[in-house]
Amino acid sequence: MNNYYSSQNYTERVYQPIEHKTFKSALQQFFKDEVPQIGGEMIIGLIADKIQNLIDSFYPKTERLSMGQMVWFAIDEKEKPSYGKSMSKTRIKPVILTIVHPDDIAALKNKCSILTLKDQIMARLYKETKEQGAVLAESDMSLIMHMTWGIISKRTTAYEKKYNVILPRRETIHDLGRSLTHKRLICKKRKLENKSISQIARETDHTPQAITRYTTDLNRVQFCLNKKLSVKDVSFVTSLSPALTIEYVNLIDEIKQKQKEQFEEDLPF
Repeated sequence: MNNYYSSQNYTERVYQPIEHKTFKSALQQFFKDEVPQIGGEMIIGLIADKIQNLIDSFYPKTERLSMGQMVWFAIDEKEKPSYGKSMSKTRIKPVILTIVHPDDIAALKNKCSILTLKDQIMARLYKETKEQGAVLAESDMSLIMHMTWGIISKRTTAYEKKYNVILPRRETIHDLGRSLTHKRLICKKRKLENKSISQIARETDHTPQAITRYTTDLNRVQFCLNKKLSVKDVSFVTSLSPALTIEYVNLIDEIKQKQKEQFEEDLPF
């Protein structure tokens, strides 16, 4: 019995050190030697684990990728953008994107036009990124698709109008820029289709808070117009930019016209 335990202790002493020949061990030793003030064994171990996880995420093993896929660094969906915030202070998240899907090959075999296919690929990439908890900006899409930013912006808007959807890109998810495209569709769903906030959230990939904010802004502009305020005064009262205020005014006119048409269609004569 004693021989068994002494033999086991011997093999442990021989082979156990090899278990520590890891990147994490090298990191821990680096911190101990170069920045010992960072903390004790537990803190250093936690930092080393975090760095290891970041490396695994940002540099995935090639066997995790299928043919036609690539890794891209997107913006974390939970990131809170603010004016003047640099990219170096913005949380990014690696995602795996399917640049070429078997469906793309099938579409080309069926003589699908290149422009239509590119639009489908663009929409897929936005959605794939969102499913992984991140968002792509139109500038990201410009580089991925090898198209100018202006063309990507136009094709994205055209796709959304054609299919009556909102693609989950950074400009809409994080409410960047003055564009009213996604706000327009959300307000229409609320005012014309009488859909609930939760239903609109599911259909548009927006938070209930964002949907409430858009419809509240619309109501505020409507209230001011009812009080006969000028566009300049409406902009001042609501703290909306003049350009965005004008777009809301145009949207209100559009909704009123649609409501009138719906009312006339419902008349029994």
